Amino acid sequence: MRVGRAERRVEKIVGAVAVAAVVLGGGSYWTGSRVEQEFREGVKLAAEHGVAVNVVDYQRGIFGSTARTDVTFQVPSAEDPSITESVTVPIVHDIRHGPLPALTAAARIHSEAQTTEDNAEYLTETFGEAPSKAKSPLVFDVVIGWAGGRDLSVVSSKIEAEIKGIKIKKFHQSKSGEGASGDSGWDADIVIGGPSFIKSNEDVINSDRIEFKSNMSTADGFKRVYTGTTNIMLEKFHFQGKDDNGAVRSVELKNFHVAGEASVKDGVLGTEVKFDADEIVTKGDGKEAVDHFKLKLQFENIDARAYDTILQTWKGNEDQAQAQAMAAVFQEQVGVLLQRKPVLSIKDASGHWPEGMVTGSFRIAYVGNVKHDDDKSESLPMSNLDSNLQMMVPRALVMRHMSAQASERITDSLEDGEEKEVNVGEETKKQVDKQMAAMLEEGIFVEKGDSLTVDAQLQKGELHLNGKPQQIENLFKLIPPFF
Repeated sequence: MRVGRAERRVEKIVGAVAVAAVVLGGGSYWTGSRVEQEFREGVKLAAEHGVAVNVVDYQRGIFGSTARTDVTFQVPSAEDPSITESVTVPIVHDIRHGPLPALTAAARIHSEAQTTEDNAEYLTETFGEAPSKAKSPLVFDVVIGWAGGRDLSVVSSKIEAEIKGIKIKKFHQSKSGEGASGDSGWDADIVIGGPSFIKSNEDVINSDRIEFKSNMSTADGFKRVYTGTTNIMLEKFHFQGKDDNGAVRSVELKNFHVAGEASVKDGVLGTEVKFDADEIVTKGDGKEAVDHFKLKLQFENIDARAYDTILQTWKGNEDQAQAQAMAAVFQEQVGVLLQRKPVLSIKDASGHWPEGMVTGSFRIAYVGNVKHDDDKSESLPMSNLDSNLQMMVPRALVMRHMSAQASERITDSLEDGEEKEVNVGEETKKQVDKQMAAMLEEGIFVEKGDSLTVDAQLQKGELHLNGKPQQIENLFKLIPPFF
């Protein structure tokens, strides 16, 4: 009796294991089918965006699959850089799909670019030597979550550290209808964790975390006019590079946020973009640090049809023929654009410099009537513009910028041996004090406590600075203290 019970107990266990094996195997195979479908759709989407990629082989198993794709690049010929030649890079993919092999993920895909006799030089030059932990100069690892999200990491020696945690929580792209150009929109939620570190030709990009969220679509009846919202957040971002003179310059951003929104109503496109950052630090000839920076940029009354027509001439390259084509279409459409009375404005701009707080706003609007000359070109006289600028800036900040520029001018003007004869500091102070006194006397600036204010109004071709009539060229005297 006991033996019978034991046998039945064993039968139940074996049966349970068998059922589990069928369920897990079937589940994995079903997941594998889904992964293969998404894999092939991804290849198709890449091909639609101009990437020459082809699935050479895909072998799907119960718990895993293998695949190979060939990606073809057009690169300048070594013998004649003016022409291109094809280089094909095979990529081998090792795929593990859940629920058991991939554990918490629907699938894990490990991909390595394969070096061949024909592509070795290109791969090495582009991606560097193979990292110590990989056989390939370019390695991808993708984790596909059960909800469809993606985690991506990329490794190559040119990318000196791993780009970690590219989490594609959502990316859906919809295509436009027959005969329309471009894509009709996308819905994306992407997070790039860090640190990421890229170095190429001594240019460095380092970021702790980047968040990108966007839901955009082409407006009804248009091909290139997108409406919707986009948000970008850089938790910590650093860029460093050399300019044409070999000087190292860098920009660091902390909690930098961009929020954009665009809409079309009654054929008019309006956009608004907000920028804010906890800290912005630039380094070059000197160091500039700004805290609590914010700015709102607005474009209003843009004729959506004319804007769409102009954008449709852009083909994604920057050759001379492309530039001429865009210029010609813009010339045709500028009259339509101006009839809407377009407005560009910067609002709520502020930031904290070490010397104090800077605030400002700017607005420029077209208020005239569009006139056609005999040659059908459009004229844009100053009398057709209405603009204003308000700004308050610490006097010490303006003096610091003016002193740096004056000191550089004086130093550059000295001949060999004159450095010991000229006190650059004293000469700089004399020039800056004289320049500031002249600007105050002319009414370019008005003193308000420890700050300088500017109120510029341009109406019907006449400029007033701080309530005083001025020549238009005096407006440019505001530029040197800041740039």
